[in-house]
Amino acid sequence: MQQTKSKGGRKPGSGGRPPGIPNKATRVAREAIASFVDDNAHRLQKWLDEVAEGKPMLGPDGKQLYTDEGEPRYIVPPNPEKAHNMFQSVIEYHVPKLARSELTGAGGGPIGVAAIDMKGLSDAELETMQRLLAKASDA
Repeated sequence: MQQTKSKGGRKPGSGGRPPGIPNKATRVAREAIASFVDDNAHRLQKWLDEVAEGKPMLGPDGKQLYTDEGEPRYIVPPNPEKAHNMFQSVIEYHVPKLARSELTGAGGGPIGVAAIDMKGLSDAELETMQRLLAKASDA
């Protein structure tokens, strides 16, 4: 009996992984990253806040230290932009980016927009148009 290959290049009944389905290692890695993010969400918020707002340098009495010029001293200086970038880099693994789409008209040209002058339409024609538009929006 001769076996033929399917479109995907696999023999029928071979039990291989279908196209588009991640392999086990990829699936396990994604699940591990998702679990880490979920289990550390409360910590992540604290870390991001410390980066965004800075982590002040405290003296032995627990009060914030200042420079001779009166500026606050930080272990981690405030950096909201860095916190934003860090958040984006973490969330990218948990929520996939959406692909960009470009809309074009016929032959890749601009999309045509037409204005319709309805001033000359009768009441019956306007009612028909309203009914058709309502029907199209329900579909």
